[in-house]
Amino acid sequence: MIEFKKESLCVEDLSLENFAAQINLEDPVFVYSENSLRSNVKSYLSGLDALKSMTQLNFSMKSNFNPAVIKVLKSAGVTGLTTVSGGELDLAAKLEFNSDKVIFNGNGKCDGEVRTAIERGHIINVDSWFDYVRISSTSRALNQKCQVLIRINPNIDPKVHQYNTTASGKACKFGVIQEEISSLARKIFEDENLSLLGIHCHLGSTINDLEPIRQCSTTLKIIMESIAHFLEPGRKVVNVGGGLAINYEKQAHGYPTPQEYTECFTNFGRDYLIIFEPGRSLVGNSAVCVGRSLGVKNDNILVTNMSMTECIRPALYQAFHLVTLTKKTSKADSKVFKVVGPVCESADFLNKAAELPSTIENNQLVVLWDVGAYCHVLSSNYNMRPRRAEYLVTGSQFRQIRRQDTFEDMMSTFC
Repeated sequence: MIEFKKESLCVEDLSLENFAAQINLEDPVFVYSENSLRSNVKSYLSGLDALKSMTQLNFSMKSNFNPAVIKVLKSAGVTGLTTVSGGELDLAAKLEFNSDKVIFNGNGKCDGEVRTAIERGHIINVDSWFDYVRISSTSRALNQKCQVLIRINPNIDPKVHQYNTTASGKACKFGVIQEEISSLARKIFEDENLSLLGIHCHLGSTINDLEPIRQCSTTLKIIMESIAHFLEPGRKVVNVGGGLAINYEKQAHGYPTPQEYTECFTNFGRDYLIIFEPGRSLVGNSAVCVGRSLGVKNDNILVTNMSMTECIRPALYQAFHLVTLTKKTSKADSKVFKVVGPVCESADFLNKAAELPSTIENNQLVVLWDVGAYCHVLSSNYNMRPRRAEYLVTGSQFRQIRRQDTFEDMMSTFC
């Protein structure tokens, strides 16, 4: 867990100040709590145990593809992976997940990626009619039958930022609209190269209102009943995606738990396999980014060595990430700062209204919270900045799980 202990911010039993001293911290680093990862998996498994249907817990790799992180999730009880690229397919193979528990998703799959997924025996989500044609023709060329799900676009508003919405009607690039589901299911049923197991739906990300999830659950059940005669005999698979928000704002109330989220799917009976594929809610709160202050200008702009190249979410989605120092301070001696980075972009900010001590010295440790999901995976070499090192903490011990890019790393792909 990541919390203040005796006024000092700790990752599990490791003080971040001691950690920074031990590694002689100069550049920003990402620091993960193994216990947080395991606790998040346990919360989901507790919710799944309460359902009467068969269940499977997948991890959405796009949120964090550090192999060490995924290995912890696997050892804690995650049994499958959901992938969206050829690189993720290769990593799934390297991590030795069972082939039939790896799902290949995406609205724009390439021929080589589809071929790899079929050859390895993965389940593929059919996202469109042209996607169906590509999957079918590749399966026929390989003379290997492929198991598929139809990704559904149920036109449900998840009430999140527009960039995090993935199933809201014809304007959305993901999934098959409801008017076309029956005809596509029939086409797959008649296709000797494919076997239809069920459907998939992912409403979006950072969802903290469960009403759209409940609405989606009802819709998916109706769709499954309407296409039951097109399914592989004895198979009823419903992949409900992920999307659950985490408490970035550290509010006392208002964020549903994994158990409350899974309760939305109690309408499916014992003959169904329900697949959950969370990403953010498994890894998001497991990590912090630790950097240093560079100085204060114009009285309220705190410049740090962390930037949008480490965490682009505030610039991309106007997302909130808590910023603190490593020492707990009283509100009586605080003021509001705009926390920014050194990247040559006006959009390079981390928090526009961070409550911090009124006096901040140069070179103080500054912490960006909840960066375990969609941060390092979205990091970049913009301004020729290296992608940062990552560390995993277990108790009071830590180990490096990714080194920082070197100049040679950044130059190695140029011809």
